[in-house]
Amino acid sequence: MRIDKTRWDKAQVAECDDQVTTVENQDNELTHSGFDRSYDIVARYLNFNHKTDVKNKVVVEVGGGPKPALLYVGSNFKRGILVEPSGNKYPDYILKGYKDNNIEVIGTPYEDADIGQVDETWFFNVLQHVLDPREQLEKAKTTSKIVRVFEPLNTEVNLMHPHSLTEELFTSVFGSDFGEVYRGGSEPDFHSVDCYYGVWDRDAPESIDDDRWQSAQVGELQGFLNYESNQKEVDNIGYAVDVMLNKHLGMDLEKDFVGKVVLESGGGKHPAISFVKGLERGINVEPLYDQLSDFDKKYQEDKNIEVIVAPFEDVNSDENTRVDEVWFFNVLQHVKSPGLQIEKAKSMANTIRVFEPILTPVNNEHPWSFTLDWFEQYFPGLVNEFVPESPLKYKPFFDCRCAYLTWNKE
Repeated sequence: MRIDKTRWDKAQVAECDDQVTTVENQDNELTHSGFDRSYDIVARYLNFNHKTDVKNKVVVEVGGGPKPALLYVGSNFKRGILVEPSGNKYPDYILKGYKDNNIEVIGTPYEDADIGQVDETWFFNVLQHVLDPREQLEKAKTTSKIVRVFEPLNTEVNLMHPHSLTEELFTSVFGSDFGEVYRGGSEPDFHSVDCYYGVWDRDAPESIDDDRWQSAQVGELQGFLNYESNQKEVDNIGYAVDVMLNKHLGMDLEKDFVGKVVLESGGGKHPAISFVKGLERGINVEPLYDQLSDFDKKYQEDKNIEVIVAPFEDVNSDENTRVDEVWFFNVLQHVKSPGLQIEKAKSMANTIRVFEPILTPVNNEHPWSFTLDWFEQYFPGLVNEFVPESPLKYKPFFDCRCAYLTWNKE
């Protein structure tokens, strides 16, 4: 995949000329706000606030050009390092902008740069221009705690762009579960071509493999089938939903969700979203839906529940799946990666509601067991504990301890 230095030099000259011409022709407040908006969109898809979340971090941005993302973070980083081989060719006012924002510039190819260990490395629309995209990504993995990527896919190879990037490049470096496709044109005045985006985290949440998860799903399906689907079961679940949402999470099922879009992960046969009134959309992400009884399917159809038959980890969190709320009610013990589900929910929703068993045994259908501290790491200061009374106050309901909480983005 590596190109020779002569080919790269030609691409760099063409790219530098194009960048400087564009900036000089359009360097005004409108252009600044346009770049700022673009980086806001990138940050939203990558689930971080680039203006606040880099505090006390050493951040490397590769090939950010005259208007790198680091220019728009307000010098909040511990160190901001721009690796830009064309940096010494830019006009003085651009270099002054770097200096005024405490951005250090390394004027060599990233492949050759002596970086050392850093907190984050960013690749935003750069890898088409480099000597070796794979080598750059591999280097970032070895030097960074976190790597953030937002790169165009399957574009034309030309003088300025010696590489065309594929999804397989990123998944081969970061793993088969890494990243998602942004569909070109999904955001106005943004990338018109498809892009690949994702965050690689050296300390990423744990995950089980597909075979283990499929085995757990078989066990969970058997659990579904052990209970006859009828109105009595619906009523029992409705009672439990009222205990969770109303009595513990403080929500009015008749009024508080009117006009909202709510996604429930693993809602099963009779999801909690089916018991609240006035939703604009209720979405049940249930991998086992196709194997449910006709009664259960008709129940969800009659309640106008939209169903996504996939694990929540695989749901594409593009603009079409942005939601007001995501709910996790007695589901995280069954999933591939509980931490990844929570992180995805934070990227998609303004509110997350949780009511999940803790301190339960691990078995075939339950590959995970949680503690209050486990939830605390994702939702610091928000976690409450449900402790069942003896005799049970609520029946039918959980007879085990649970963690419950509401998280709001703002």
